[in-house]
Amino acid sequence: MVRFVYGFMKMGLVLTFFVAANPLHGQQNPQFTQYMFNPLGINPGYSGLDGALSLTFLNRQQWSGIPNAPTTQALTVHALSKRKRLGVGINLVNDKVGIHQNQFVQGNASYHLQTGQHSTLSMGMLAGINMRRSDYASILSGNVTDPLVANASVSKNFMDLGVGFYFKSRRFETGLSAPSLLPKNLSVGDSLKVDFATTNIFLFGKYRFPLGLNFEAEPSALVKYLQGVPISFDTNITLIYKSVLALGASYRKGESIAGLIKADVTSQFAAGYSYDYPVGKVSGFGTGSHEIMVKYKFVYASSRVSSPR
Repeated sequence: MVRFVYGFMKMGLVLTFFVAANPLHGQQNPQFTQYMFNPLGINPGYSGLDGALSLTFLNRQQWSGIPNAPTTQALTVHALSKRKRLGVGINLVNDKVGIHQNQFVQGNASYHLQTGQHSTLSMGMLAGINMRRSDYASILSGNVTDPLVANASVSKNFMDLGVGFYFKSRRFETGLSAPSLLPKNLSVGDSLKVDFATTNIFLFGKYRFPLGLNFEAEPSALVKYLQGVPISFDTNITLIYKSVLALGASYRKGESIAGLIKADVTSQFAAGYSYDYPVGKVSGFGTGSHEIMVKYKFVYASSRVSSPR
């Protein structure tokens, strides 16, 4: 079984890097500080791994105080089949950065392989539509002769395909994914052509350590790769009290430090808040970023047990 799991993950690594290795230029996928509470947002392989119908909503207001600063909303919904072999889900994302609005509608499906009494290896895929709208006229000079560029906005829809692998046990979780593999470009008349790079590779991991009877510590990390752009990463350490209250601190390479709090109000409902303070080259961008998270799990009647997740 160990050899099979190793071979399965090795195949996933090769496939992901092979498909994603193409020269693109542009921006990364929307990112959240509370990524560790919503793995489905970056990895289709996570669909169904909450073991119930699960809904998560995140809202991020970046660089508070700056006009037209980035804002992002995301809703993920996923569930596990009765036979516990298949997971299905949907991602809805609305991301606005300056003159650009980026919306995603994605469907996820995953296959779960039981690798132990309390461990599961999952392989998932996603397909969907990426809708982009850009108001280029607002930043161009008045001497514009191309009538297409002179219009108030330009929009285009793109197909999305992605793949992800995820391993989950009681204390350890890790995942590798490329959630948007297809190249995208947008031509604005004869005067402007934009290539968008949304082919990211994400490597995620976290481990929960017991600290006595009531406390646990959970470090996590998210590594983000985009060809032509320096590798970036997020790191986090969270202290958990009685599987109910969590306090954490995060660092995003060259961008921000953050604090977060999460409360599992019941075994089904959780809420979180994080605040990012900009550092490095973006330290002058506003007073910080605010992010809220709410999560609800419709626990199946046959498995209504208290869960730290």
